[in-house]
Amino acid sequence: MIKENRVSKYLLYAIGEVILVVIGILIALKINNWNLELANKKEEQTIIKNLNLEFKKNIISIQKYIKHHETILADTRVLMDLVGEPEDVLNKFNLDSLLAQSINYWSYKPSQSVVLDVISSGKLNLIS
Repeated sequence: MIKENRVSKYLLYAIGEVILVVIGILIALKINNWNLELANKKEEQTIIKNLNLEFKKNIISIQKYIKHHETILADTRVLMDLVGEPEDVLNKFNLDSLLAQSINYWSYKPSQSVVLDVISSGKLNLIS
């Protein structure tokens, strides 16, 4: 086209090609962003599901912890009520078992692996 002195047609053709390439790139970027957003939504759902499971396990764990400590409290109250009682009353109770049970202390440690993983991996911002 340049040899035939059709520079204006060549420039128009070149500009059209550039516009087509730019449109193609914009479409590819939009598709890439859409795929990334879809992957982030799936990751968010996985994180929420895992957090839910961890919290449910922690609820079960703390319920056992509370029940155990209620037993400790009840046994300790029985021991306190027995203070000052005569020996014949004390013999009716298994004092060593009551004493052992009253000092059988558990420490509650909730599971935090999913929470810590989400925080340390920087995926906290995925949760909307």
